[in-house]
Amino acid sequence: MKKYGIVVDSSAALTEKQASDLGVVVAPLTLTYNKEHFEDQITMTYNDVKDILARHEIIMTSQPNIGRILELLEPMRDEGYDHIFIITLSATLSGTFSAFNHAVEELQLSNVSVIDSYTIAGPVQNAIGLIRHFEAKDGTVEEILEAFKPIFDNTSTYIYPQDFRQLKASGRISSSAATLASLLKIKPVLRFENRGKTIEKFATARTEAKAFDAIMNDLLDNGVNQNDHILYILEFEADEVSKRFINRVHETFPNIEIIRMPLPAAVATHAGIGTIAIQWNVKTKQ
Repeated sequence: MKKYGIVVDSSAALTEKQASDLGVVVAPLTLTYNKEHFEDQITMTYNDVKDILARHEIIMTSQPNIGRILELLEPMRDEGYDHIFIITLSATLSGTFSAFNHAVEELQLSNVSVIDSYTIAGPVQNAIGLIRHFEAKDGTVEEILEAFKPIFDNTSTYIYPQDFRQLKASGRISSSAATLASLLKIKPVLRFENRGKTIEKFATARTEAKAFDAIMNDLLDNGVNQNDHILYILEFEADEVSKRFINRVHETFPNIEIIRMPLPAAVATHAGIGTIAIQWNVKTKQ
């Protein structure tokens, strides 16, 4: 049987147990707070991020430290892998893709594919499952890379923050725009645009129900259905919001598969506490 190595960054939103069970190496993104650098989910935990965001303070996110990447990849060189798949978050939102390519070149690894997922979390986890599926049936690298295309080409991510305060603090919107939107009690919905190149305004609504309707209508416009697609709900201290959105989903798709997971710090640090993100993706054989 083939032996494939898998490396992702922490925006994949894997728990420590999931990473261990799937045999996945996770490179932590760098979080910067008060001019100090921390490793996502290692030296700065979910609760640490929550406490800082509760004060509406700024945490900056950036690529994993290059030394840390080399430290993670170097042992894999001698572990007998037929191939190593490295899947990163969108290259235009982070330097992670470039950092991994640099590390692969420095270590002179030839049996490696560095893949820009154009996204985060759910679809990346979908791709991990796909690799293990093909590995079990002795599938080739070429088959796996081809199977990635519908996963990363057919997805969208919607971000629904509870207010504009963290977006303002992180510089995503201006102070005047945030103040006006708050006065008007506008509910914002953002979306990854241009294959993850930017995070842009998708819709604004005066009520949560209208915001959810805008997302659901876009799902339908994209041909999402409960037989061929899966939904991921990413949440940051937003259990009740997630439940309300899931209830809305079930009105249209009563039997669609839904997976809930934590919202990665790469998004939560900009959108704030109470944020949910919704991702749709194609189902794959796993």
